Amino acid sequence: MPSHIYGGMLSGTSMDGVDVALTQITEPKLDEFTFKPLYFRTTPYPLQLEKSLRSIVAHQASTLADLTRLQLDIGIFFAKAFNRALKKAGIPENGKVVLYDGR
Repeated sequence: MPSHIYGGMLSGTSMDGVDVALTQITEPKLDEFTFKPLYFRTTPYPLQLEKSLRSIVAHQASTLADLTRLQLDIGIFFAKAFNRALKKAGIPENGKVVLYDGR
């Protein structure tokens, strides 16, 4: 019976943080699936990261260096949130998880 763990991440239009969800999907019979939620949490953005995001959305002047730094900061934040989710759900770092980053 195939079983896999799937992860999803999303930061919505509220820009308040990143949502992380993990679920185990099992296929006990062909085309029959069971779902077991393993973890869900919204992790708020740090104040400075939230300010930077809101500044970009408000079309305030930004340089290419600012945008590059923001993309790096968001990527690091998402990675840390996902690693924290794996740890809280008891999934080893070398475990197999399919991730969808909804950005």
